[in-house]
Amino acid sequence: MQTSLWELQKVIYARLTGHNQIMNVITGVHDKVSASAVKPYITIGEPTSEPLRTKTSIGENIVLPLHTWSSYGGKKETYEIFNLILKALKEPLNIEGSFLMLRRELTSMRALYDPIEDEVVHGVMELRFYINNK
Repeated sequence: MQTSLWELQKVIYARLTGHNQIMNVITGVHDKVSASAVKPYITIGEPTSEPLRTKTSIGENIVLPLHTWSSYGGKKETYEIFNLILKALKEPLNIEGSFLMLRRELTSMRALYDPIEDEVVHGVMELRFYINNK
């Protein structure tokens, strides 16, 4: 068995960066953010993966957080970015390699004021992906 984590991250990155409406609002999508990054932007978070086994197949149950960072001064921009992410990820994702996405679902969304950076809103959207190894 192989993990689909990297292939999943690549397809999500491509979908987000290829979505014109998102890219007109944010400055980028990052795996690791540089100190010079300008808000608003999205970061691909730290996934958790658990085995997904049936009598006939094996795969993964992955929860992947997407983080949004905004200095708008309120939560409005964060909510707008959430909606754009959901729009961009609405169509099925085709993962490369020997993987088949069975389904995906939104697990949670929250917007928090950052305790370190005044006026920064940190949004967290968690998505769950059920992926089979072919």
